[in-house]
This record gives sequence, structure tokens and C-alpha cells, in this order.
Amino acid sequence: MQQLLSLTLVSVSLYLLVDGSRSDWPLLVTAVAGLTILTVLVARATRDALSPMVLIAGSFVLRVGLPASYVLLFGLPVEYSWLPFGEHDVVAGSALGCAGVTVMLIGWNLAAARADRVGARLSATVARYFVVDRATFHAAALGLITGGVFFTIFLFANFGNPFGAIADGLLRSRDLRAEGTSRYVILGGGLVVQSAVCLVAFLYFVRKAPIWMSLLPAVCATLLLSTLGGRVNALRALGVGLLLVWYGTDRPRRNTAILWALPLTAGLALLYAAFIHYYRGAGFTGGLFALSRPGFLEYLATTAWFEVSAFHPFAMASYLGAASIGLPVLSTVGGALFEGSLGAIRPGEFMVQEAIRLGEHRWGLHTGIVIDLYMGVGIVGMILGCLAFGIVLRLAYATLIAHPDRPAPAILYVLVLWNLFWVFWESLATMATLVQFTIPFLVTVFLMAGLVRRGRSAAVGDPLMVLR
Repeated sequence: MQQLLSLTLVSVSLYLLVDGSRSDWPLLVTAVAGLTILTVLVARATRDALSPMVLIAGSFVLRVGLPASYVLLFGLPVEYSWLPFGEHDVVAGSALGCAGVTVMLIGWNLAAARADRVGARLSATVARYFVVDRATFHAAALGLITGGVFFTIFLFANFGNPFGAIADGLLRSRDLRAEGTSRYVILGGGLVVQSAVCLVAFLYFVRKAPIWMSLLPAVCATLLLSTLGGRVNALRALGVGLLLVWYGTDRPRRNTAILWALPLTAGLALLYAAFIHYYRGAGFTGGLFALSRPGFLEYLATTAWFEVSAFHPFAMASYLGAASIGLPVLSTVGGALFEGSLGAIRPGEFMVQEAIRLGEHRWGLHTGIVIDLYMGVGIVGMILGCLAFGIVLRLAYATLIAHPDRPAPAILYVLVLWNLFWVFWESLATMATLVQFTIPFLVTVFLMAGLVRRGRSAAVGDPLMVLR
């Protein structure tokens, strides 16, 4: 039934993308409803409300499907008047996203058996060579402190009064940074996040500490990184920590917790988003305004259309057309370290510079893998890429479900899941973060744990305990 419904949805979505019009909005609403049904079926099949495809498909319905349906029923809000797309692009762009997500679901189901076998072997390997124990706790605690030291060096190297700079929300401005000091933020941020995640895993999986105590390292890491003004990077530690707690909790308690935890988490995340939005422009004073009733309502009335709702990049992709950039989009996979040498073009920046033309300041809309592939290699390339992405999501999930009680595979899985989720929503370039930053810093923490074990085994005369 899932496959038949998926193929039907892909067909309808591709029709709307290629030959749809404003008057076809009932078909789009029907496609969104069908995708919602598919999301529920996947959640029931996995018995996991936070499995990768549920998160991606569910968030797409909430961020694209529902706002697009609202716009087609009541018209484009004035907040979108500076964007050149029309309502027919809203239909086609939303259909593009619906097709991409549905193809991912097909890939998720298509490779289920083989992906589960490969994932089980990978999970066993991770559990064998990476152990979360007291040595890991000490190494992660040292990593958290070292990351804090790097962050402090960055502050004093750039700001005469670092506490004043934090209060004024100035840390996000790259123009105020001395040349060469960004490396301290990269080192500090990488160590802080990965160390905090390992601490959460040790406290919750090994020591069986209460949830609030287990999440303290992640909360501290998020508070520290929030001063930089970036929400996704700051929330990485806390988001991954919450996922670890979710998968470390037995299923009956998990199903009960979701009834109250998800709405509460969503509300707090919205308040946090509003606070950081104003903080990075006007410091703590502006951030506190966001927490007041007038400030929060102002945020909801304006900015939320561009930060919570996300149909406009898909509409822009429809406006610009398939393969409108070409192969340079694929070079963004190399990430920020190699984009310049590879001649990469990010679709989000291309939209701003070529279609909207808002000046020389370099910035871009968040696009994600579906839009990137569509504007890079066209419809066929988008379908093949999304099919592969669904298989990768299934493989990542299989590394967890093979050994759900072991912390090391859980750590790897939730970090990969966080990264792939933002590959879907932000850019293909986000994929490089996993290879260039996340995995190296995580391995660093486990290598430090190995050195701690070496010291202990040497003290007790047992050199065979180095790796365990």
C-alpha cells in the first residue's frame, strides 16, 4: 500500500511541477494529505515517531505543505512581496518538494532488508571499537573544558571587552574578527559539541542518571554556542542530546513522553528562535524583547514566515527552473573548505544574487538537497539523488536499531541524523560538516579516552586494556 500510494504521489507531484497551474491547488492539497498519511504509516511501521523519514516528511508537511496550502487559499502575504515568484510557482515548488520527499520514502522502503543487514554490521563494529565508559567520561569532560578554553581565546583575541561583546550580540559579525582567529571557534565548537554528546550518552546510558542531569552538558554547550548567534549549530548539542535520551528510553515510556514532550519542545524552540533572531541584531536587550508578548507576536507575524515556513525557496526553484545553475551545484558537497577551489555555486546564494538582486552582501536562502539537485542536475537527477538519500537514511537508522541499548552506535546515529536532517533543509554543503568536523572531533574524544585507559592499564600493569 505504501509503495502504491508513494508512486501515485510522485506522479501527481511531477505533473504539478512540469505542467501545473494556480488552478491545480486542490491536487497539491491532496498530495500534502497523502504525504501526511505516508508519514503516519512509516511511524507505525517503525514504531518510532522520530525516525529519519518521519522527521523529514513530517517537518516538510508542517513547514511547506501547510503554509503553501494556506497561501493558495488566502493569497500571498505582503511579507513575500520582495520575492519574484507567483502563486503558480508555489504550486510547482511545493510539488517539487513533495516529489522529492516521496521518492526518499520509496528509497527508504526499497532497500530496507539490505540496508538493515549492512547497518547491523556497521553497528556491531562501532560497538566493538568505541566504548562509552568512565574513561570516555573523563576524556569528554576534558574535551568540554578544552573547547571552552579555545572559545575564550577567540573572545579575548577579538574583543577588548568579551562580556560586553556577548551582551551586545557582536560575536556573529565576521567583520569584527581578527584574521586567523576563526580557527579557535571551529576547534572550540567541535570539541564542545562532541564532548557534550558523549557526556550525555555516558550519564544516561551508563550511569542511568535522570534526564535533567544527563542533559546538563548539552544545555551548557548550547548556551555557550548561542552567543555566536547561529541557531542550528548552537542547538546541535541539545538536539542530539534529546535524541540520545529518546533512544535510551524504553518504548512504552517513550510513547507516553511524546504526548507532552514534543509540544513543549516545539514551543521552547520557537521562543529560542525568536530570542536569537533579535539577540544577534540588538544583543540581550533585543533578545529579551522577543520573549515579551509584543515582541513574540511581531516575530510570528513577520519573521516566522521565513524561518518556520519554508515553501518560498521551493517556489523560487520553480521560478528559476530545472538545471538553472548546472553541475557547479554538486561541488558544494565539498563544503566551505573546498567551495572556492571547486567553483561551487550555492542555489540559495544564486537565488538572492541573480533573481532577487539585493546588493553585494553575500547571503542566501536555505534550500536543501531537493532544491540543490533540481537546480543542479534537473528532475531526473533530483529523483535519483533523493532515492539514494532515502537509502542512506535507512542505513543510518539501521546502525541504531541493531543495538539500541549500546551508546556508541546511538551517538554515531544521532549525530549523522542531525546532519542529514539539515542537509534536507539547508544545503548539500552541510554534508561536508559530518566528514570535516563532526566525525574527526568525535574520534578525537574516543582517542583521548583510549589514552586515559592506557594510563590506567599502565598503572595496574594490564596493557591489554588500552582499547576497552
